[in-house]
Amino acid sequence: MSPAPVKPADREGRSPLRLRERPAPAPGAAPDAASARPAPVAKPAIRKAKKPSAQALRLIRFRRLMAWLLFFGLAVAMYGMRYLGWLGVQAEMMHAAIYVVIGLHLIVVAMAAREDLFYAFLALIVPGYSLYYLFARSGRAWLCAITAGLLVGFGEDAWGDLSQLSFEWYEIISKWIRAGA
Repeated sequence: MSPAPVKPADREGRSPLRLRERPAPAPGAAPDAASARPAPVAKPAIRKAKKPSAQALRLIRFRRLMAWLLFFGLAVAMYGMRYLGWLGVQAEMMHAAIYVVIGLHLIVVAMAAREDLFYAFLALIVPGYSLYYLFARSGRAWLCAITAGLLVGFGEDAWGDLSQLSFEWYEIISKWIRAGA
């Protein structure tokens, strides 16, 4: 065997590392510990997913139907209270809107954190990701129904309050940056 070609020294004057070749073991000789390879490990068998039984499918359909009925009932009640004047609680709903929406947001962030902290970080930082996570990734039909139903009554007021608050914070931070923080 010929030795590996020597490369010129690098910029700092050191010569590059060379790989040393090991001599091939003699036929019939016991391999030493350094060159022994571990035995291949058998991969576990992949189980095929079982189809849910007819009873389980009926239960799933029933739960989805109940979640939809909860959404429609809550949405009609919230719409009537907020926009049609049922129970005369419009002023209270306007003041409570931001707290209800922030509470729902924190519930979704906590739910995302139980799955993965990255999802919770996205829900906190990226606007609208908490709603995406809730409706597209979580698979919690009851919480989706409650959130959507409550947003029918509280969403418009909360949006106005949150947009005003964000503009105020934007102005405060811009002035702080211009002042040379």
